Amino acid sequence: MHTLPLFHVESWEDALEADVHALGGPKVVGEMLWPHLGPIDGGKKLRRIVNKEHKQRLNEEEKAFIIREAARRGSRRLVEYYCKLGRAKAIPIAPEDEKEKVVELYESIRKPALELYELIHDIERRHGDSCVPSIVRKFSGDG
Repeated sequence: MHTLPLFHVESWEDALEADVHALGGPKVVGEMLWPHLGPIDGGKKLRRIVNKEHKQRLNEEEKAFIIREAARRGSRRLVEYYCKLGRAKAIPIAPEDEKEKVVELYESIRKPALELYELIHDIERRHGDSCVPSIVRKFSGDG
């Protein structure tokens, strides 16, 4: 794992560079973001995007990807930077808390979801497939 010593994050670019370094560098991250470009061209594209003079920027999905993957490897520099902007402190969530949240959410929606599933199938059985919109069938697992 690549790590940089902790230092005060001065800019978004510094934070991005630290998280990219934690992920293995621009070539690795460039290929992760744009697999069709490969490591060399992906790395070049990432370096251009980080350059303040360049017009193209990372989109929100690409930023979120880097933040998420860097956090999985223990680097939270972009998160710290964004928290600094809002004068907040980044507080990592323990896996146990995340698991508890997922179980709680699952338990709260399990019964209504099963009722909806049964209702959809009952309507389809009585009135045919065309009565239930395709989007509903998609969410019920049959679309």
